[in-house]
Amino acid sequence: MKVITFSTEYPKGFDCTDRLTWFPEKIWANFSQEQVEPFYNSIPADLRDRFFSLFAYEQHVKCNWIKGTTIRAGRRWKTGDKFSPRIWTGKPYNSKQFAIWPELTVLKIEIFERNLCGNFFLDGRFLGDNHIDTIAEHDGLGPAPFRSWFNKEFSGQRITFGQTALNSPIF
Repeated sequence: MKVITFSTEYPKGFDCTDRLTWFPEKIWANFSQEQVEPFYNSIPADLRDRFFSLFAYEQHVKCNWIKGTTIRAGRRWKTGDKFSPRIWTGKPYNSKQFAIWPELTVLKIEIFERNLCGNFFLDGRFLGDNHIDTIAEHDGLGPAPFRSWFNKEFSGQRITFGQTALNSPIF
């Protein structure tokens, strides 16, 4: 099975008031509390205490802060692919990974690009500021952190795995 690893902290140099991305809880917000609680309770206590918060999950659901997409370089994903969403338990690439949900399915694939001039495109269509704001929201980021994350030329795929993002068209 394919794997997608999510950051639990913003990269150094990011101008964020909170160092934590809360991506696991924002991904969980795609699911009901009845689905999340048993999974949360199955996480070993040392990892649960370090990386996860049911309170944060509940706040993300209440405020509709849901991560239903991720943007990745390359073109290896197809609609229908399944993947294991994971986080690093320590330093990225130098620690074990931990699955933050049993399995997710790719619901939609779009080509996402940023050119040298700083313009963003989705499937070849120009994205205005309101479109970028929506894409950032679906990706679990605010507009400023999103633009910081994609601050240079980029070509890849926007992978939709959450129903809320799927049901919220960009155009």
